[in-house]
Amino acid sequence: MLSRGGSPITESHLADVERTLGLALPAAYRAFLREANGGATETIAFFGVDTTPKNPLFGSSTTDVPPETFAFAITRVETAPPVRGDEERAHGPLVLAHDGPRKGQVFFWNEARWTPFFLARHEKSRGSLEATLAKAYRDFFAKLEPVAPSFGALLAAIGGTFVDSMPAIDESDVAAYEKSRGFALPAEYRRWVLETNGGRVEGGSALTLEKGVTGRVFSIGPVRRATPQPTDVRKEHARLRGKLAKGMVPIASGQGSRTFLLDTRGKKNPVLEWVAKKEPKPVAESFEAFLAAATSGAFASAPPKKPARAPTGRDYRAFVVEQLDELTKALIDDLKKRVFPMKLAKGATSLDFEVFVEPLTDKVPIVGYQMNGDRQVTTSNVEILPDTKPVIPARLFEPFFGADIGDEERINTEVLRDWFVRGWRKAGGKKLFGRPASIMIHDDEERITL
Repeated sequence: MLSRGGSPITESHLADVERTLGLALPAAYRAFLREANGGATETIAFFGVDTTPKNPLFGSSTTDVPPETFAFAITRVETAPPVRGDEERAHGPLVLAHDGPRKGQVFFWNEARWTPFFLARHEKSRGSLEATLAKAYRDFFAKLEPVAPSFGALLAAIGGTFVDSMPAIDESDVAAYEKSRGFALPAEYRRWVLETNGGRVEGGSALTLEKGVTGRVFSIGPVRRATPQPTDVRKEHARLRGKLAKGMVPIASGQGSRTFLLDTRGKKNPVLEWVAKKEPKPVAESFEAFLAAATSGAFASAPPKKPARAPTGRDYRAFVVEQLDELTKALIDDLKKRVFPMKLAKGATSLDFEVFVEPLTDKVPIVGYQMNGDRQVTTSNVEILPDTKPVIPARLFEPFFGADIGDEERINTEVLRDWFVRGWRKAGGKKLFGRPASIMIHDDEERITL
């Protein structure tokens, strides 16, 4: 049985895959991607085509809006009077009421006004924080005038087109989202995410967000799929470039750090099993035969071999170093294209990076902040290699599962920091960036000058 794959793809997606890989996909594998786009059995995970845009849009925070609403759109304020100095001009998301007498209406949640409103109430209150917050929500929300009487009316007022939408979803995804949030989505918004599922607005009109405040909707947030997108075959191919013979395409992974390769050379197109540092060996005479065997459990009897000794922290550190070294070229390219040319904002005197404690199966957890002379953040941050995800595929960590490797988080952050320092210096950062820069591990005191 093959589990649910990724969102449906089109011929243009397949054409991009073939263009990126530099080869034509065999017909059977091409048909599999169109029909299933990945999926998994108990022991085999098929790669597919991840249709998530390069700069995915995330919905606004839902932690500081009234409980009968949810934040669904990011705004860009254009004109607004200051509330408390220039840094406190109007800002905040649009919220959509999903319950109560104002159900279905759209409002601008101005955080520049809400925060001092709540703090003033909290200072005078003698009740609990929960009760004070609930009453503040009611009183503040009651005074808001709607930006639009409905989600549909908002779309009509915005105009423009939506680009960079998230992967398509279905009813099961919406149902899972509603269950996780504890409320039903308003009908118009529900229909829209099933058809469009979020996106950035291009060519949209300016709106009156509240009295004296005008702005535009930058993006409307999507509903996430209940199941993740498959590992992208293009990224796996790029990750293994230089290790595989020309014409070999990674199509699936299995237990024991195995990768299954489709030989696109010739007419037969066999599938081979490959483990790093070993020669690939044939396991099926065609993709159809491999798919049939995988879905019938034919590869379930090949568990990973146990190492001669349990891996240690030193082994794990060497593993992470080796994996990150493969990304050094991409890091240098990213620094030269995006980071070194950037101009510091007014008042900023340095660019300081922090390494955060995040799983290496996600994105690169290094973020740069523009800082002023008082060590305060002055403007938005810059992420390193934002399109590289995962940093290291989860399946490569299997040999270390359950092993006593010590402080895994410390190893990850130290290796990431040192890798970044090497990449920065190898890229000529001191000369090309030409301004003060440093890096440190989050919540650590040691800062390294770049």
